[in-house]
Amino acid sequence: MTTLSHSIKKDIKVIGAAQCLPGRSSYSEQTAKTLSCSRLIALSTLALVLLTSRAHATQHRSNAGQSHDQPAPADLQDFQEAQMLLQQGRIDEARASVQQVLKRKPSSVEGYNLLGIIDSSEKNYPNALNDFQSALKIAPLSPRTHNNLGNVYIAQGRIDLAEQEFRTVLRIDPTNADGNYNLGVLLIGRGFPAEAIRRLERVRPASLPVRFNLIRAYLQAKRTATALTMAAELSAQNKTDVQLHFTLGVLLAAEKQYKPAQSELEIADSLAPGTFEILYNLGRAYLRDGKFNNAELATNRALKAKPDSPETLYLLAQIYSDESRPLDALDILVRAHKIAPEDPDVIFLMARVSISQNYFEDAIPLLESGVKIAPRRADLQAALGESYFMSGKVEKAIDQFQKLVTLDPSARSYAFLGLSYRNLGRFDEAVGYFKKGLQLDANNTSCLYNLGFIAERQGDSTAAEAFFQQILRTNPDYPDALLEMANIRIAAKDLPHGAELLRRYVKVSREPSTGYYKLAMVERQLHQTEAADRDLKVFQTLSKDASTGPYPYEHLFDYLDNRSRLAPGARNELDLTVLSDEIKKHPDQPEDLYLLAEAYLKAGKTEEARETIADLDKLTSGDYRTQTGVGVLLARYRLYDDAIQHFQA
Repeated sequence: MTTLSHSIKKDIKVIGAAQCLPGRSSYSEQTAKTLSCSRLIALSTLALVLLTSRAHATQHRSNAGQSHDQPAPADLQDFQEAQMLLQQGRIDEARASVQQVLKRKPSSVEGYNLLGIIDSSEKNYPNALNDFQSALKIAPLSPRTHNNLGNVYIAQGRIDLAEQEFRTVLRIDPTNADGNYNLGVLLIGRGFPAEAIRRLERVRPASLPVRFNLIRAYLQAKRTATALTMAAELSAQNKTDVQLHFTLGVLLAAEKQYKPAQSELEIADSLAPGTFEILYNLGRAYLRDGKFNNAELATNRALKAKPDSPETLYLLAQIYSDESRPLDALDILVRAHKIAPEDPDVIFLMARVSISQNYFEDAIPLLESGVKIAPRRADLQAALGESYFMSGKVEKAIDQFQKLVTLDPSARSYAFLGLSYRNLGRFDEAVGYFKKGLQLDANNTSCLYNLGFIAERQGDSTAAEAFFQQILRTNPDYPDALLEMANIRIAAKDLPHGAELLRRYVKVSREPSTGYYKLAMVERQLHQTEAADRDLKVFQTLSKDASTGPYPYEHLFDYLDNRSRLAPGARNELDLTVLSDEIKKHPDQPEDLYLLAEAYLKAGKTEEARETIADLDKLTSGDYRTQTGVGVLLARYRLYDDAIQHFQA
């Protein structure tokens, strides 16, 4: 296997380790997307700073003619020993050497700058600030010192002061390379890419760090074509530089340019196959681009390199979750939770997947532990309140959502609180909270929908329609608003428009059975007999899947814990046994038959799968949705002839 040099491995590891886990319904799913996006952006920024700042500084210091502030040769000679000691990591000896020279030359700007750099390397920022201020007393117009001072402010998170220092550098010397570079990178971080581009374009020569950050700035300024052209040129000019391809791939993924990111990470993988950090980021890029098979393959390769990596197990679970494979996702998350029991991201995703399968009671103790570990995590607080609510513990949910509103006073938080009061029939209090939510976000769909729902139930159909129409103007596929608008149209005897809204509803709803029944009834009144019969058959199939709670696993995490200890073949057999037992109890449940067929296919038992699908076909005769779903399942396992028969049916 090709290996990376020690220095490159170290840099790549820094980036990989810096990647926080992607976050993670309602509130929960939206929070997950937000977390994932922000962590990627932070990763890209950190990667560029760590990998490029040293290279940039080194390159531009080597161009002696560019600065008005280069140290004199005598100064360089005086501090040569200290520089060497610093490079060797012998910090105390380096400091002592500098201080000894400063006793002889107390007006040495270079000495105080070097002393500040030594203190900065030990994160002794107050001393470093004093060192650089001492240098400025000697030479107030030293661009080098102002740059160093700005970098200390950056390290302290005092961004405004850092910007002042970098702008001071450019007032003294408008062509100063480090000043333009530092200010450009800072402006990217502050969300001003256009000005950042102007600063970075002034840096000559354009080092790799400058070009990396220009690509970032162009992408953030929506000059995508320019950015991708520059990225392609940079890649082509450095065909064998694994570090460059890796960093470029991470940068492009952070800016949601997933296809070119994949290309760069694939090149890095070909140059250094089996490198954990490359494979991990490649898996993430594939996932963000919806290439689940590729994502699973890359992530499993990363797991071979680090079998006990909780962040990689988390990523694999996220892939399974996005593929609608909740049991596989939970199985992986149980492993991750054992390795990192206090990782709030793992806890949150475990809970989110559990909630998606109606395991609210199982999610509650998990989320309660998560809230203790990370009490400031609004997503955990919201999911816990949601689980209380869906478990019928409305008063507990209200207490939880009150905490959430204090922690995160957003429209979504007020919507949760209002919904709890609505469920108790306390409409006045509910309306008050929904209106507070709209004050924060005038187009919040949950607040608007619930205000419309209450208005409709109180007989004010005009106000209700206004709320629902406002939702549909910003979100035309919001299923609950479509259904309520259809109800209003049908009540007003406007059957054609009612039918049109219902057809839109069944296409986008996760639970469209009610919509199919109402649509069939309206179609009968419109004398559309064939369409009515078709939609009624779909309703009959969906209604057979009605479930009052989670199934088929009574105690989810106990089951998963036992399952995780089994070999893969034994796990499949256990799944088959559980599903077969469930079908014996409820032989008329289409979803159970579908899951059993899928389990047989996963276990390589094709004939048993075909027999199960035949039973499913008998149970759902005439239901085109189920036929299509079975066709997709068969195609996934390369049974194309069987799949075609179901598509044609």
